[in-house]
Amino acid sequence: MKSVLIAYATRYGATRYLAETMSRLFAEAGVAADLHDLRSQGPLGDLSLYDGIIIGSGIKAGRWCKEAEAALATLIDTSLPTGLFVSCFEAYKSGEEQAAATYIVPKAAMLDTPPKATVALGPVFDLRPGLTLGFMEKRLYNAMLGRTRKEGIAVPDGEVTPLVSEDDLKRFVEEFLE
Repeated sequence: MKSVLIAYATRYGATRYLAETMSRLFAEAGVAADLHDLRSQGPLGDLSLYDGIIIGSGIKAGRWCKEAEAALATLIDTSLPTGLFVSCFEAYKSGEEQAAATYIVPKAAMLDTPPKATVALGPVFDLRPGLTLGFMEKRLYNAMLGRTRKEGIAVPDGEVTPLVSEDDLKRFVEEFLE
């Protein structure tokens, strides 16, 4: 495999952070990885330029981002190797297996060919200045943040704090490349 496209939709930046980390890990494995932000760049373009595609989404209120769902729908009959990932608090709270069963397995069932790799990853808190959230998003974000800090996990203001092991991302990349 020479090149992959990592297409993602993010609400608060966590999925972007994970896609960028994956891109770096693919590069370290000698595979070119292009990033495609489905929210700002729009629908997928010419997939014939790639040897594989990965779709990632943040989860909010139990749902994938609509842009990621639309991208996934275009892959239903593709022959390209695919991978799926989500970023959600449930992966941290209840475990990756539970979150994958809830958020990835139903989406993977839509594809004619099963994905080569899937993973449900925990959240990434981005507390750098400039994060803009609506009223409900702020409440949800602060609730998750408060619960995390209450559990004794340091989430410093002004920084990006992933509740994700880079080893989980490495395993995903290795599984995709097998």
